[in-house]
Amino acid sequence: MINPRKIKNSAILFPVLFFLFNSLLLGLAPVGSSSEAREGQVVHVILSGGDWLFPLRNGISPSKPPLFHWIGAMLWPLTGFDQEFAIRIPSLIFAAVILYLVSLLTVTLSSAPEGSHNSAHLVVAGVLATTYGFLRMALDSRVDMVFTGLLVCGLYVVLSPIFHTPERGVSISWLRKQIFALLIAASVLAKGPLGVVLAAVIIFAVTLWLFDLTRALKFCLSFISTLPLFLLITLPYYYHAAQLGPDLVGESVVTRQIFLENIQRFIGGSVIDPKPVWFYVPSVLRTAFPWSILFVIFLTKDVRRAFRRVKNGLEAFPHSERKDMLGAVWFLVGFIFFSISAGKRHSYMLPLYPGMALYVGIRLSQVLESSNSTRDAMLRKAKGKSWVLMFVLAISALFTFEIAQKPLVFGKIDFEVARNWIKDQALLLETLIVLLLGGLVWFASRFSVLKNVERFAGMLVLIVGMLGIFISLGQGVKNRLKNFEGIALQVRAVVPESMPLYTIKSKNDEFFDPYFFYVDREVIIKSPDFDSFPKGAYVLAYTDWLREKQNDLHLRPIRLVTRFNQFPAMRLGSTERELVLFQN
Repeated sequence: MINPRKIKNSAILFPVLFFLFNSLLLGLAPVGSSSEAREGQVVHVILSGGDWLFPLRNGISPSKPPLFHWIGAMLWPLTGFDQEFAIRIPSLIFAAVILYLVSLLTVTLSSAPEGSHNSAHLVVAGVLATTYGFLRMALDSRVDMVFTGLLVCGLYVVLSPIFHTPERGVSISWLRKQIFALLIAASVLAKGPLGVVLAAVIIFAVTLWLFDLTRALKFCLSFISTLPLFLLITLPYYYHAAQLGPDLVGESVVTRQIFLENIQRFIGGSVIDPKPVWFYVPSVLRTAFPWSILFVIFLTKDVRRAFRRVKNGLEAFPHSERKDMLGAVWFLVGFIFFSISAGKRHSYMLPLYPGMALYVGIRLSQVLESSNSTRDAMLRKAKGKSWVLMFVLAISALFTFEIAQKPLVFGKIDFEVARNWIKDQALLLETLIVLLLGGLVWFASRFSVLKNVERFAGMLVLIVGMLGIFISLGQGVKNRLKNFEGIALQVRAVVPESMPLYTIKSKNDEFFDPYFFYVDREVIIKSPDFDSFPKGAYVLAYTDWLREKQNDLHLRPIRLVTRFNQFPAMRLGSTERELVLFQN
């Protein structure tokens, strides 16, 4: 007999281990991407006494609402003032929350009248945690994980009770609806109106899948009663935003956060680089490998079984089996939604990974919990399906081709910088490896008494640790070679705080964002056609720009600073990303 309370209590263990182990990795890699640096800059501004509602990054409006930045600013003093750790800890916290809630959703399915997957929550949590796209974002300082965490919280509040609803109807309590409104409003304050749209799309699709169109519409329309609370939370922020004028680049907060970051991202616009509708197919196959392959295999099997049932005059998907496929519905409807949008990024798939993990994890647990004879028969049948092997080989060839097309140019100095950085992290890496080895020894000692599903989940736990180390090492070496922190240190050493510091960049050039994060002082940003610097001003710009302007402006070069790709670029005779600091 399944004891749901006992299983729910055990579901917290894996997220806690996930959080504790990966928290040791958060401060390992320097900041090297514009996505991380922008959010970190906003946190810096808030902590330095800037506006908590609309903190400007060197005169530019933030591209996202402030919830992520509020959390980062409040946690900063508790993190020992390690700035990389401080700006990434919100993502890791919400990643652990997502793991726990997805486990609880699985337990809810298991304890439903027709359910039988009493250990599936272990596999689901392991599948999600070992999804590269999910783990990579858990160690990153973007707003996406906080947004996804709030969205998943809202979906759990709404979906968990309807799993127990009889086939004749669907409803949840007034209190749950208000809690849902609170969570979705918070998600809007994390990333914008996308939270409302995505939650509505997923809930409607799931209720339609479980019941019918009439009951799904009636259920979704019942959430109109939550509108006052939702508006009470979100409207004041956007009302005050509407009162603000344009920023340094001529854009208001409303224009940037709603029109550019949400509407134009979906319908397209002058600043959006449209991607093909199939963009997310190779993206998901890569960022969710190998679970993306299993997702396709399991879904194909379910669809073929449904066609056979229809041919025999039966219902394609009996209600008792639809709950097992809710994760697939969650993923597929979100996948279609993002695929038809104009602006596409790999990180946009993050809210869909929990759905994929829910579906793949439940199907895997069914295989692992089946009898040996049944499982052997399934394996023999799979071996006989040559199309499965061909599919996996084709995907592997695609990945190999993609990697082969990336030019990798390394020199002696590149390896020297990477080696020295890894050497500096030796103590932390040795500690993490010892922890993993200790877990491996304990797991090996318990292996014979564990069930198949527990063995599989245990292996996934160890894989999460190794994958986290590899991701952090890779990002650390990559960002150390970029050396934005070194650039900022050189600039701070040369430029007095009392002197104005300029940076020359085009409006959409994001290259300088990590430098802005590390230099942590007011920077005056000007476009490449600007030529009226005050006497004594310091300016950081591309070397090529200086060569064009030096004779006209009579600028005196002070110090050259470079980033990573100058090392191979200089050997190739390129100065495209070479930076120089000079004084007027």
